[in-house]
Amino acid sequence: MVTLDEFSRLVSGFYRSAVDPVQWVPTLDDLRRTVGAACGGLSITDGTYRRLTNVNVPDEAMASYDTYYQYLDYVLVEVESGPVGLVRGGTELVGVKPNSEFDADWMQRYEMDDGLFVRVTDGAKPSCLILAAPRGPMQFDSRERVELINVLVPHLQLSLRTRRHVEELVDERDDLVPAVDVLRNGVLVVGSDYVVVQANSAADRILRSHDGVCLRSGVVEASRASVHAELCRSIQRALTCDGEDTWGGSLCCP
Repeated sequence: MVTLDEFSRLVSGFYRSAVDPVQWVPTLDDLRRTVGAACGGLSITDGTYRRLTNVNVPDEAMASYDTYYQYLDYVLVEVESGPVGLVRGGTELVGVKPNSEFDADWMQRYEMDDGLFVRVTDGAKPSCLILAAPRGPMQFDSRERVELINVLVPHLQLSLRTRRHVEELVDERDDLVPAVDVLRNGVLVVGSDYVVVQANSAADRILRSHDGVCLRSGVVEASRASVHAELCRSIQRALTCDGEDTWGGSLCCP
């Protein structure tokens, strides 16, 4: 039985991993230990190639899977084509092709012929959660384990969506940097807290001159209090547009 503290730790790990991918390894390993699996991780496929990430399988097993056995992996093919969010047991899935080459030479060899599997995302490139275990006298998909994964999957899904959004923002920022820097006028990109996200070289020269506008602890400020208040109102007004009603404004910084 999982305690509230253990559940909270797992959920927190998912959300930490959304902003720091390095955390996926300890988070998924924590989940593996909690349910008593031999290995755990995520898979993603583009329909041709399947990539296993953050899994703690032996290097030999991973190498043979990447080069050969992934193309025989009927278990994940079944999961990837199934409903999103449905937790499935290894015994059921392995039974689709028992004693096949993949079953006998890879899953049984590395003691991963049982476990829990769930398709986490939809679309043409689905991600799946893998919690593999050796087959024992009792099936691995006990009621307690399935219930735990069922309540964790929505948090994992949100974490993966958040991670994709973060990656998109990073890509947009990286595309913005060279475009902004070639402009001859000073350009600052700021957020709702007035922290400067990006500044081109012309803006850097203006800020360093302390001629009406400056930078304090990463925050853009106007030298005069009344002008600074107007600057803050302008930034907030621009940020609160709903995307359909665009707004632009100007002010003098003596």
